[in-house]
Amino acid sequence: MALIQCPKCGQQISDRAQKCPHCGYVINPSDFKTSDIKPTKSKKSIWFWCVGILILIGVGVGIFLYGTPPKDEAVDSEQPVIAQQSEEVKITPEFSEKVSKYLKVGEFSDGRAAVMTDEYKWGYIDANGDLVIPAIYTAYPFGHKFSEGLALVETEQKKAYIDTDGKEVITLAKDDIASDFVNGRAVVYSAHLNDDWTYTLSDKFRVYNAKGEITSEVPIPNEHALIQSGEGEDEAVSVGLTDKGIIIPISNGKNRLYDFQGNYLEEIETEINNVIDPSKYDYIVYEETNDNGTYFTLKGIKDKQGNIIVPAKEWYFPNAKFDSKSNKTYINPSQGLFVAILEESPEYLKNIENNRRGDESAEASYYGYVNLKGENTFSEERWERQRVQTYNRLNNITLHLEDY
Repeated sequence: MALIQCPKCGQQISDRAQKCPHCGYVINPSDFKTSDIKPTKSKKSIWFWCVGILILIGVGVGIFLYGTPPKDEAVDSEQPVIAQQSEEVKITPEFSEKVSKYLKVGEFSDGRAAVMTDEYKWGYIDANGDLVIPAIYTAYPFGHKFSEGLALVETEQKKAYIDTDGKEVITLAKDDIASDFVNGRAVVYSAHLNDDWTYTLSDKFRVYNAKGEITSEVPIPNEHALIQSGEGEDEAVSVGLTDKGIIIPISNGKNRLYDFQGNYLEEIETEINNVIDPSKYDYIVYEETNDNGTYFTLKGIKDKQGNIIVPAKEWYFPNAKFDSKSNKTYINPSQGLFVAILEESPEYLKNIENNRRGDESAEASYYGYVNLKGENTFSEERWERQRVQTYNRLNNITLHLEDY
């Protein structure tokens, strides 16, 4: 049924009425066009519209409640997006030549690797081996890897996080001890070294986002062990970080996990205690003795099925992780490369001209890379030196420079 207007009185009447109930006008169908007839909404159509609206409201509420992570667990969507590169780095003669001039090299991450120059300063090379971030930083033995597009670096005056272009993103104090970034967060605390070689620690951890904002401050538990005894002096140690919270060393040699509000979660074991998760590693470092069966061992890399990936040679892999539970040493490549070191000991090879520190008591270590094909960045001259040293070790011979 539809409603029409009476041609005489203008009142609305049914299109099926034979006369107007208001004025009595006899309805003639020719008085109307089809377009003049306005249908009414049935109860069924109104019901369908109501149901549809309710469904849309329910979907919207569901997305709001369950589709958005809690704020504490989500990475800030307004953080700067930093390009991260993970493509494999190719070993070429040009790359090997560029790498060989550095005293030390670190793992690749986000398309960058830390390298140490002859001036004992650190910078970063790209996948071609070119120095793209100037060597102006001091650092720990293997430099600082990039993590989520940021790397922690240090100068004589301060510490800072830089991006892959070398731009300073977050500035820290010289006394600050800081972690890598994990899920958009890094944790920092202050450890001031006093004149008597003791430390004054801050009472809170500062949690930063990638924009350099302090998102929270977490109280440091009383049972912390952030000072680690070493030979000659104590050393402030870095804390760990996971997506769940902060890993804090405690006095009994274990580690405790606290959330980002400072609440204790659980006591855990980490790689600090030589307990690792083998499922996170694809390769195993293996050893084999030399042909004549003496004490000297060579190291190589196998996959978990026992297939040899990198043949055993006179080198070792500083980034490998030993697991005390399985009694195996695990390793993963970083952008297709493993860091490898050839080492010459003065006990067997003294006064070597390539000992760049000029100290007979120090070992001469040569850093380079090896890939999954066994290709490496060491020159044939370097391998010849290493073979001579291996021979001398096996035969207990001391070789002097004039005899070489």
